[in-house]
Amino acid sequence: MDVYTWLTCRMSYLRKTVVVTWEQLRFQFDRQVSTPCGYRHFRAGFCEASRWVLAIYRGAKVNEVANGIRPRPSPPHVGRDPRRALNQDGEPGRSALFSRACA
Repeated sequence: MDVYTWLTCRMSYLRKTVVVTWEQLRFQFDRQVSTPCGYRHFRAGFCEASRWVLAIYRGAKVNEVANGIRPRPSPPHVGRDPRRALNQDGEPGRSALFSRACA
């Protein structure tokens, strides 16, 4: 869940291809890793979790590179907030689902 949340959030504002190093990911997700063996376990665990996430978030353009991962701009996995949708007059209004639930 952490990898999914991180990736969907990151993709929402990513405008160019970047490389996120294993060291950066380690500090963000698992500060406890300090030994080379722990580092390998972190990388293997992160890659395994990423495979599960990418099976669900198929639009994410992410590649593993030698020193980390390379996310590229991708469509967001979660759509826009329907409460911010425009009504027929082109003004901000409540979504149809929200309106029906509160009617």
